[in-house]
Amino acid sequence: MKWYRFRQNNSEGRHKEPAHDVFIEAPNDCYANAIAIYYELYFDGCHNGIDCKCCGDRWFKASPRDAYDWEVIKNHIAWNRPNLKDDNNLPLVAFAALGKELVFSVQDVEKNAQS
Repeated sequence: MKWYRFRQNNSEGRHKEPAHDVFIEAPNDCYANAIAIYYELYFDGCHNGIDCKCCGDRWFKASPRDAYDWEVIKNHIAWNRPNLKDDNNLPLVAFAALGKELVFSVQDVEKNAQS
């Protein structure tokens, strides 16, 4: 199982919940995209009139190139950002393990995996 990274573009000059970057555990990118919608990420925001056309879409669908192994995320992507928030108190990173609630630190993902 891989983790798919969804990077948020700050359309209209601000980020929105749940976090700047969202990682979703899924068997493939299509499944990850479906789970992302559950967590209120959306795609084609400019086309649907949600996002600013000059800034671009806020979220983009995951593709196979967005897949990471957990160890890579834990050791190289998210290790230096646990529970950190931006100036507007928005988390920098969020994780959705398959079948688990959204959490905001590597430590919480690993704790949930044990339960």
